[in-house]
Amino acid sequence: MKMESPKGSKDNSIHLWRVSLDRPDREVQRLKKLLSADELERAQRFYSYREREHYLAARGCLREILSSYIKEEPGEIQFVSGERGKPLLFFCKQQIHFNLSHSGDYALVAVSVDREVGVDLEKLRPLKHADAILERFFSVEERAGIEAGEIFDDRTSRFFRIWSRIEALAKAKGVAVTDIDESLSSILISAEGDIYSAGSWIARDIDPFPGYVGALCTEGRSLHVCYRDFSTGL
Repeated sequence: MKMESPKGSKDNSIHLWRVSLDRPDREVQRLKKLLSADELERAQRFYSYREREHYLAARGCLREILSSYIKEEPGEIQFVSGERGKPLLFFCKQQIHFNLSHSGDYALVAVSVDREVGVDLEKLRPLKHADAILERFFSVEERAGIEAGEIFDDRTSRFFRIWSRIEALAKAKGVAVTDIDESLSSILISAEGDIYSAGSWIARDIDPFPGYVGALCTEGRSLHVCYRDFSTGL
């Protein structure tokens, strides 16, 4: 299987695919046929029809995007879990790194040819039990950064900004959010330019869709993002 980068991208860039999950029923059914038995079983866990359809679309689009790199048929791609549970491609001669996040009506797929990557997407929305979430998952520095917002909308945006950086870091490392060391997550509050550093990891805020925020995280000292919009039939 030969890996190829999208036309016009740089070799060391992170490719970030923007995906709309609101797709015609006929296309969702086509994408559904690409999925494994395990993915179909997981889809049934969603009580909401809309969330179930979005999950099917996200997984099917992920397969078609990865297929464009490794030249494997989308329905033949097999996933396995890495040492810490992060999804990997099975039996791929030249491993690529990828990560999927979906929220609301959209999804993001990050792909890297040479380093681990994590991405998180969050739809801006009112938070239930916000104080409990802050207390459990955020450091003192992070809570102070969020509380610095003077109005509710700003506070909500700050919350999701910091949360998405932590999520992206956790997903890049292949661990749970609760496993992220507080000394690392607290560094994700202050930036040098538009880059947030956490040890050997770096993160960048992204604004891929109106009303959404997100973050991209990878290893190294530079983070060049090459945006791509997904359409059927890559």
